[in-house]
Amino acid sequence: MARMRTLKPDFCQSEAIADLTIPCRLHFAMLWTYADDDGRGLDNPRLIKAALWPLDDEVGRQQIDEWQDELEANGRIVRYEVEGRAYFSVVNFHEHQRPQKRVASKYPAPPEPVPEPPDTPTGDLREPDGSGDVALPPVGEGRGEVEEDVAVDVAEPPTPQSYSRPPLQAVVTDAPTEGVGGAVSAATREKSEQVWAQLGRPPPGGAAS
Repeated sequence: MARMRTLKPDFCQSEAIADLTIPCRLHFAMLWTYADDDGRGLDNPRLIKAALWPLDDEVGRQQIDEWQDELEANGRIVRYEVEGRAYFSVVNFHEHQRPQKRVASKYPAPPEPVPEPPDTPTGDLREPDGSGDVALPPVGEGRGEVEEDVAVDVAEPPTPQSYSRPPLQAVVTDAPTEGVGGAVSAATREKSEQVWAQLGRPPPGGAAS
């Protein structure tokens, strides 16, 4: 659907427009009538040809596509795709066209430009002597602050305690040798004699009687 548009005198005096080829300048001015009130339209050479150049057989779809490429290369339009469908949007359309009864566009807006990453240092981080060591930035430079090294005393692990069993003699000596009333039981005496016999030594106080 063609729309009424305004062509200002400074269009012909614009150095940016003068960078376009003469046929592309005409195509650009005519493209405004094809775009909707937000400056958007289907980027389909067949539809653009039918709307803007219906009586010019020498203007084919390839020529339309070349003009669209030229306009994009010069920053006059943005060509983009949404869900597999091609669209275009006239750059700064509302600075030149102010429709009185504006109709909201039914076409999706062009995607937001991807922000450029912040500048990163590209210098050589290696020492000039070619040793291959990496020169790190001094403390306090770069991202954030670098904490200073803190010396921490590490105590040596404690020496493990000895858990060796006491001498058997002490065990035998400390064992009770008397029963109730001062008498040595036969079972205690026999066990003591067996232990000393295994050691190959006589029991204290001589042989048990």
